[in-house]
Amino acid sequence: MPGPLFETGGNPGPRRAVSSPVERGFVPVFRAPVPRAARPGAPAAKIAGDPIMKAVWKRASVNVAAWTVAGFFFASQLYFLYPIASGREMSFTRALLINLPFYYLWALVTPAILSLARRFPIEKARWKKPLVIHLVASTLLSALQLFLAGAFLHELADATASRAETFWMALAQFFRLNFHANVLTYWALVGLAWGADTYAKYRDRELAASRLETQLAQAELGALKMQLQPHFLFNTLNAIAALLKSKPEAAEGMILQLSEFLRLTLKNTGRPDVSLREELEFLERYLAIEKTRFQDRLSTRFRIRSEVLDARVPNLLLQPLVENAIRHGIARDHRAGRLEVSASHERGRLLLRVKDDGPGAPPGPVTEGIGLTNTRERLRHLFGDAYTLEYGNAPGGGFSVSLTLPLVSPESAPSSP
Repeated sequence: MPGPLFETGGNPGPRRAVSSPVERGFVPVFRAPVPRAARPGAPAAKIAGDPIMKAVWKRASVNVAAWTVAGFFFASQLYFLYPIASGREMSFTRALLINLPFYYLWALVTPAILSLARRFPIEKARWKKPLVIHLVASTLLSALQLFLAGAFLHELADATASRAETFWMALAQFFRLNFHANVLTYWALVGLAWGADTYAKYRDRELAASRLETQLAQAELGALKMQLQPHFLFNTLNAIAALLKSKPEAAEGMILQLSEFLRLTLKNTGRPDVSLREELEFLERYLAIEKTRFQDRLSTRFRIRSEVLDARVPNLLLQPLVENAIRHGIARDHRAGRLEVSASHERGRLLLRVKDDGPGAPPGPVTEGIGLTNTRERLRHLFGDAYTLEYGNAPGGGFSVSLTLPLVSPESAPSSP
């Protein structure tokens, strides 16, 4: 937007041998404002603790700063172009005195323009009424700004003719030179407000979509967990039913162990992750039930590095893998079997492995059942591509499942408020 255009008289500098415009118009005279003495004991404005006042002062500061930059920019334009147009020099101070008041008046009307822009947006469904309102407002506010700027600059002018005659003639010229630019300035501010509102709505929609995606992922993870828990419960209840007649004491022990297992399950309900220590405690409760079922045919071994016990892992991560190892490995072999769970770390990654010494998988591709499929889906939701899930027959016999996850320590995990 150009600075205020005007013609000037007086003697601002040495005349050059070029043609000059009419020697009449606004010639500002610098008058330094006299600061008003502060009243003794006057209370200071308290805005530090008021967020509303902070926001108001922030917006006001940005508004004034933006128009100050515009004033300096167009003052420099006037400083360089005036000698070419008039053949006389102009000081940069005089150029500032002309431009800064002009743009500070824009700073005064900017809040009203932004308010109108937000209150009457021109939309596809309804555009006629807002368009008429903005056409009228752009005309009136542009004229008001020019009238006030013209009056202010006339007060600073060194007029030699009748003040009334000089004022109205100069004001008419001022309007002809600046009115159209002022209308464009109004519409530029309206466009700025609409652009800011459109961006804010876009960010709100983006945030809402992100929250919805998170909620859907959590719901899907919850559904996967609910699919795993009944699968285990059905197997355990069937085992208890088989022992009720032949080994009632063992059946009673399994019921107690199942009760403790369910207590831990309820305790961890709603927790997306737990420490590896808690996960292993949960796993031991599950294995206690399975050892009662298989008696001497099942032995377990834990190889856990102590420094990873506090690492965070998805809740109920290992149990379906161990259940698979027992169901498809230990249970299929009439001999005694061993199940091994190991945990270590390497280069910021947590390494987990579940291995059995059963007959292993038959030749050909391994079909993923509920346990492996749900584990993979949970890890994909939680870690994206930052995980690996590998399985297959182990060297020397048996079947193994290996996981690598980001190593999340309690220090790096998000803290509760």
